[in-house]
Amino acid sequence: MLFEANALVYSLIASWHDISEKRVPNTLNALYFFPTAGAGIMAAEDAADYAGFVIISLAFAYGLFLLRVWGGGDAKCFMALCSGAPLIAERTDWLMIPLSFVVAAFLLVAWRLLNQKPLKGATGFVPFLCAGTLATAALFKSGIV
Repeated sequence: MLFEANALVYSLIASWHDISEKRVPNTLNALYFFPTAGAGIMAAEDAADYAGFVIISLAFAYGLFLLRVWGGGDAKCFMALCSGAPLIAERTDWLMIPLSFVVAAFLLVAWRLLNQKPLKGATGFVPFLCAGTLATAALFKSGIV
């Protein structure tokens, strides 16, 4: 429950920054990532698998940044959230990385459609990214996925 609460607090603060300032501070990402990654390495049954998961999430986020799908804050936020996703899900599953992105994109599209906004246009993605990543981790924890 501690990991879920920690991720929720981080997500709320990161989302607030993204909505109000159009950026997520590097300090906030670091304050979540480093302690969470440290706890993940200590708690993981296979520390190498957990570290690989975090590295692959970094590569995934950096790739989307290079393709200009995400801004730098989105990429760093996703990597930070991925460091905690296996702790929430209580297992490391590589499918969490792309599925988190798909769920976040679906949430953004649904929000835009419900608010009658065009699908193209600038919208802070971090709130959707946080919701999608946390929802994905919860789905894996519950055994639905």
